[in-house]
Amino acid sequence: MRDFIYKKARESTQCLVEKIFEITRDFSGVEAEGLAKQIQEAAVSIATSLAAGEILDDEELFAGFLLFVIGTTHKLEALLSLASKLGHLGKTECKNLSLEIEEIRCLLKTSIWHIDFASVSNENGD
Repeated sequence: MRDFIYKKARESTQCLVEKIFEITRDFSGVEAEGLAKQIQEAAVSIATSLAAGEILDDEELFAGFLLFVIGTTHKLEALLSLASKLGHLGKTECKNLSLEIEEIRCLLKTSIWHIDFASVSNENGD
């Protein structure tokens, strides 16, 4: 069973996806709509990847999987930054979303730390 922190990251990601779709709904123009789709896909990828991670029993594999998801959070943040620079997203809104993404990233890193700590404890017989 996954720890509380991982479950909190999943819940936070669901909320983030809802916000992303609400915000990108207002993007207009062919290029902006294409960017909105990429932003939405990155956010959904984080949420669905975390849901799919539930089936992984091997903790080392799961930790590597979480690192991949963390990489996708960086991709999402880069896309949001680009949207802001192109004038499709306000700077304050972009910063607030970045803070939410960073919170999710910290939760995922903490989950990895718990996995690493548990494996070291098990190796030492603790």
